[in-house]
Amino acid sequence: MTFEPHGRGRILRVTGPLVEAEYIGGTAMSDLVALGDAGLPGEVVAIRDRVVTVQAYEYTGGLAPGAPVRPLGRPLSAPLGPGLLGGIFDGLLRPPAAAGAWLEQALARVDLALEQSEHEDAVRRRWAARALADDT
Repeated sequence: MTFEPHGRGRILRVTGPLVEAEYIGGTAMSDLVALGDAGLPGEVVAIRDRVVTVQAYEYTGGLAPGAPVRPLGRPLSAPLGPGLLGGIFDGLLRPPAAAGAWLEQALARVDLALEQSEHEDAVRRRWAARALADDT
C-alpha cells in the first residue's frame, strides 16, 4: 500500500544540515522534500510523533522556522547510464565543474545520455574476450 503525501508542513527548527519540520501525512522514511521557498532538497531521515527530521543536501542558510516544507512523494534517486562515465558529480548528480565554487540551490535533474556508448561496447568486448580465455 502506498500513501500519497498531502499538504505542506512548516519548518520547526534548523540545526546545521538537519531540519525538523511538522509531519506531513503520507511522508515516509527516505522521501525527498523541498525545503523553504527555494525548494532546497532534503531527505526524511527520522519520523518521531508529529515531527520529521530532514537531512538537507544544500546550505541551510536562509531557512527559518515557519518556512514551508513540501513533500515530493518519492525517494532520492538518480538515473544511471553511459552519461555518468568519466563525469564527476555531487550527491544530487550535479556536475560541480560546471557550477564554479558554489553550486546553485534547488532541485535540478541532470540529463544523462542513456543510450549505449562506445565505452560500453569496449567493456563488453573485453569481458567476452576474458570469458573465452578462461574457457580454454
